[in-house]
Amino acid sequence: MIVKQSEVEKILNRAVVKFNKRDFIEHDPISIPHQFTKKQDIEIAGFCSNIFMGPAKDHHQ
Repeated sequence: MIVKQSEVEKILNRAVVKFNKRDFIEHDPISIPHQFTKKQDIEIAGFCSNIFMGPAKDHHQ
């Protein structure tokens, strides 16, 4: 299936509007790395949150 670039842009723009909100990730484990500013801390927090919460996470739909 071939999708036109304009259709892809529309899909991505809708996704940005839906997901690019702080309250979308407020209760999501991915919010943990966003609390840090140092790159090393962000990487460690992201790794740990994925290890501990990744499999149990209820995906937003």
